Amino acid sequence: MSITFPSECSMTVWPSSRPGHAVDAYYLTPISSGKKQGADIGTRLTKVSSIALQVTPFQGQGAQAPMQFNICPSKASVPTAVNAGAIGVMISGSVLFGAAEIEGHRATTLKDNTSYSFKTREGVAITASFIDRCNGHPTPTNAGNSYHYHGLSECVTSAVDHGNGPSHLMGVALDGFPIYGDKDMNGQTIAPHRLDACNGITSPTPEFPQGVYHYVLPSNVKEHNASMRCYSGEISRKELAIANSNGFCYAPQAAGPDASNGKMAMGEILKK
Repeated sequence: MSITFPSECSMTVWPSSRPGHAVDAYYLTPISSGKKQGADIGTRLTKVSSIALQVTPFQGQGAQAPMQFNICPSKASVPTAVNAGAIGVMISGSVLFGAAEIEGHRATTLKDNTSYSFKTREGVAITASFIDRCNGHPTPTNAGNSYHYHGLSECVTSAVDHGNGPSHLMGVALDGFPIYGDKDMNGQTIAPHRLDACNGITSPTPEFPQGVYHYVLPSNVKEHNASMRCYSGEISRKELAIANSNGFCYAPQAAGPDASNGKMAMGEILKK
């Protein structure tokens, strides 16, 4: 990951397509549009949304576009729903996505998880999962083949958190506010009901002992609040459009009368 500071309040980050921690050799990834499911292609369906998956080796360096951050953020009068694609960058070098595999979908990626076990020609036992132990996976090859998270990852927090202490800064959201795990300054778990609709809270942290507004990724949560659901800070339509175009987590589907099935409005998501 490369970072520059063009000015006092701006930061440019070039995320890594692979995180600093270990990743799996194989994943279950959505079948690209136009391919038919078969014994040699489709191996599993996701548990909730029934997306057809295929075993794919995680190869290549992938692609990530630079991300621009205002590191002097300010709260907006109303929140803005998160975009598809990257909504923040983590200290591992990889990016954070929203909780849903498909923008606006009722099924979250963590609840959609499934695995497939097989043996290589050499007889080596392999288990390919949709989501790995780090709560992450790569986008399909035709979407950049870049690794990202859908919620709190112990593979990230283990690099900065210690024992029963507080959560430390582990990322920055697209609107410039910091991202943390769910432990307060006393090492106590921050219950999800204490967070606002965007997973935010104002409280002291190790890096901001006087208190700061920040996002919290809760542990052991698989609903839509597993990741940020909206931005509390000021963010422009241009920034959202750029982020939206910089990657998606699913194989694009052909447009048709059923294209909107399973989707819901932002207001419905925030009620969950």
